[in-house]
Amino acid sequence: NLQGNLQGNLQAEAKAAAWAEGRGRTGAAKGRGQDSGGGQGARDPEKASGEGTRLIGEAASSSSWAEVAVLIARPGGVVCSAFAVCLACFPGLTCDLHSRTLGLGDWFPVLLVLAFNTFDLIGKTLPVSAGLIFDESTLPLAGLAHLGFLPLFVYLAQSSAQSPAPLPGSDGAALNGGGFGFVAAVLGSDEFGLCAVALLGLCTGYLTCSALMLGPGCVHPKHRALAGQMMTTLLLLGLAAGSVLSTGLGLLTGSQ
Repeated sequence: NLQGNLQGNLQAEAKAAAWAEGRGRTGAAKGRGQDSGGGQGARDPEKASGEGTRLIGEAASSSSWAEVAVLIARPGGVVCSAFAVCLACFPGLTCDLHSRTLGLGDWFPVLLVLAFNTFDLIGKTLPVSAGLIFDESTLPLAGLAHLGFLPLFVYLAQSSAQSPAPLPGSDGAALNGGGFGFVAAVLGSDEFGLCAVALLGLCTGYLTCSALMLGPGCVHPKHRALAGQMMTTLLLLGLAAGSVLSTGLGLLTGSQ
């Protein structure tokens, strides 16, 4: 009887241990399921937070573009207009100028190119060596004054196209006639054409270099790279506009 009771107790303890182990595995499985669900729930807010950060960044980028465009509007507009005027006048209308007083012949266009490039280089170095004359508020006034080269070169090109031969009395007789004849003789002389082209190069070089220096300085340092890109785009836009304007003025003066 004692041996039977001992075997019965051992079987009961084995069943109890097996039942306890089964309960433990079931609880662990449930715990892992809850942990997995909790981790998924924790990842969802992180994903939503990342999406929100991306949208905020895109909105901030759009606002920075608009803000920078407004701040560099003045120097950017001057860069665009200055290059448009310059390209329309040189080499656009300058190609129609002929030597009429000095008898330079085919050397006259070469001297015009030399005069422009030399004084354009001087104009580009002046803002650094001599300092800036204009600031953000006065720079547009200089840009408006720079537009005056257009009617001047239109007149020079038109008068040279209509009278490519040497001016009557180019030896000095016409200069003593007084009145409009004197003014026409001066404006039609080779010396005046060279001075006009040199002045165009000097003013264009100084004005554009000043504007390109002032533009990025109008914005926050972290936006200066973006401002530089916008200024370059406006520069290229001015060159394209100058090409179109040169063609239109050539048709107007009858040179094309």
